[in-house]
Amino acid sequence: MARKIKETPILSGKDAKNFDRELQANKSKKVSSSDLKRAKSTFDRIWIASDLG
Repeated sequence: MARKIKETPILSGKDAKNFDRELQANKSKKVSSSDLKRAKSTFDRIWIASDLG
């Protein structure tokens, strides 16, 4: 029997401020096209090897 998934806790206080600051700092960062192609290629190989592909 599977375990129940716990609810994600709500961030508050200092943790929420740190999370928001890091989110804003990383919002404009983009993944390079070569990294994106490599990730997609890896995903495609895993998908084909799985029973779902």
